[in-house]
Amino acid sequence: MRFEVALFAYQREQHGPSVTVDAEPTVDAVLASLLASGIAADHCRLAVDESIAEGAYALTAGSRLALIPPVSGG
Repeated sequence: MRFEVALFAYQREQHGPSVTVDAEPTVDAVLASLLASGIAADHCRLAVDESIAEGAYALTAGSRLALIPPVSGG
């Protein structure tokens, strides 16, 4: 399936506001596709429809995806 993934912070600066990837419909597969396309997603989380999802979580054609980079705060 083809998914559009919204980007933030340094990924947005390097790659624009979003990217499109072809992947199997799971969170792990989308993250792997992002890594394969040169996007530093290895320490990021994937939000699906505004909630963090992991692993084999199943995606649908209408899923809204966002790559959330690591953050720190205090």
